[in-house]
Amino acid sequence: MGIANKSNAHLDGHRERLRDRFLRAGADGLADHELLELWLFGVIKRKDTEVLARNLITRFGGTNEVLQAPFHDLLQVEGVGQVAAIHFKSIQAI
Repeated sequence: MGIANKSNAHLDGHRERLRDRFLRAGADGLADHELLELWLFGVIKRKDTEVLARNLITRFGGTNEVLQAPFHDLLQVEGVGQVAAIHFKSIQAI
């Protein structure tokens, strides 16, 4: 197994554990950055999203603030591309 495969296996395990925790405990059982990670899983398939989620919380203050952030401000956070920013703004719209 190569290094890339080990990394992906770790990410898959982390993602599965986080999904399981959400199913067991609901949103109240997760920290804000963990909720953002769940959202980012659908947009960023093969990278660790934990650091990005924490950076978003640090920059904006919480999940609601991330969703309310202007599109161009989201793009200023390293690791947030157009697809992720659109994802957040579409969640806000819903």
